[in-house]
Amino acid sequence: MILLETGFRFCNGIAVTKDDKTLIVAETPAKALWAYDIKGPGKVENKRLWGKVPGDHEGGPDGMDFDQEGRLLVANWGSSHLEVYSPTGDHVMRVKCPFENPSNLHFAPGSSTVYVTEHEFHSVWKFQWLCGGQTQFCDQQGKAK
Repeated sequence: MILLETGFRFCNGIAVTKDDKTLIVAETPAKALWAYDIKGPGKVENKRLWGKVPGDHEGGPDGMDFDQEGRLLVANWGSSHLEVYSPTGDHVMRVKCPFENPSNLHFAPGSSTVYVTEHEFHSVWKFQWLCGGQTQFCDQQGKAK
């Protein structure tokens, strides 16, 4: 492992854009989504604020995943919502959850099904999204053979 960055209060979820050029890191108590340019193996630079999750609740961004359209879905722990961001980091939508503490989410491979974990009922939920999830690196490698 290679240390990329220090100084977070509590870093959490991570996601990489489809073009493999940008790393997004969630910092939960700051309610911040930070972006880094990926410059090569073990090298990132140009840290910048990419997005903020709404709310004055205790908690903030947790797990996240991109859809095929480049939107980032983010579990907003403590808010009862999943937040949705455009490919440029603009907050565009909220998805209401039937629980308070969504903690992580991930698309089923090749599907518009999103699985969500949460810390109120200690359960896993699922729902159908507008489109499928972003192709994962391991899925890309399998198709290249």
